[in-house]
Amino acid sequence: VLVEPTGAAREIREVLTKVLDEQVERLRSCGLLQGVPRPTTKDLLRAGQEVRGRLDSGERNGALYTAATAQAIAMKVNHAIELAETQGMESLRSYLDRTEAEANSRADRQFLNRPEVATARELAAGATSEHPKVNKVLWEVRRQFTTKPDSRVILFTHYRDTSELMVRELAALPGIKPARFIGQATRGEDVGLKQREQVEMIERFKAGEHNVLVCTAVGEEGLDIPATDLVVFYEPIPSEIRTIQRRGRTGRGRAGRVVMLVTRDTRDEAYFYSSRKKERRMHVELDRLRRELRQKIFVGLPAGGTFAEARPGERLERLRDAERSKGEPVPPKSPRKSGQPKISDY
Repeated sequence: VLVEPTGAAREIREVLTKVLDEQVERLRSCGLLQGVPRPTTKDLLRAGQEVRGRLDSGERNGALYTAATAQAIAMKVNHAIELAETQGMESLRSYLDRTEAEANSRADRQFLNRPEVATARELAAGATSEHPKVNKVLWEVRRQFTTKPDSRVILFTHYRDTSELMVRELAALPGIKPARFIGQATRGEDVGLKQREQVEMIERFKAGEHNVLVCTAVGEEGLDIPATDLVVFYEPIPSEIRTIQRRGRTGRGRAGRVVMLVTRDTRDEAYFYSSRKKERRMHVELDRLRRELRQKIFVGLPAGGTFAEARPGERLERLRDAERSKGEPVPPKSPRKSGQPKISDY
């Protein structure tokens, strides 16, 4: 389901992109990101790994420290743009407030002191509406429960701030009993769920005390979450494995639906197409392996070996040898006769 970014999100992206471009140029001046015209998040992470590796190896110079600061600022700006585009103004405000409260590095201070960041904070604070994804989620959930009142629904969000927002919004709908299902880690004031609490919450979900679980990545695998009638992706994720795991939470034993929300002209679209391309490539590879196995694998008799390499002639000769070793006579081959066969030959 495509949604349009808000006007505030577009303005924030435009303002913060200037800061991001500036940090990318600083990294290039330090010899990083060479030959990368439009660096992605993965490129920025790779640059950070290179800088840390060189520092860990004992290299010390001003350019390297400059690169470390520039990479950290670039990651913060990149994250702020992503939140504005794909999550909403509340998530962006929470991130900036948290960064200010926990600022303990040069990169944090330089990032917060940028006038563009101050402008972004003002735009986020003055936004009159949340991300359109919020209303889309509410509409899909309301539609599901109108059609099937005893439904079970899972909403996947990548960020905890978004999960908190969605639980609050869903709780305002009549008949909807949401629960926030997060991991065990505690991040600042956001206390995680202990394993026992997670299990208890899943049991309440099975019993109907909760009918919507708002999950972060912890709900993707490893826990006995029952089959659901609807799975909603608040945002696409670039991993095909995680996408398949999330989709697999519905359609088990009964029909189910999957809805994925994608913000137009943002990294949502890039992640969506990346995941789909990887999944298609995976299916192509699996089909190739199946064909290869069908060519190489020969299924034996129930009492014999389960699998053997597909060489029927050698397989038959081994079976004959096995019969001879048991002392049972093997019928000799009849000599071939030339000419027209007669009835007596049969």
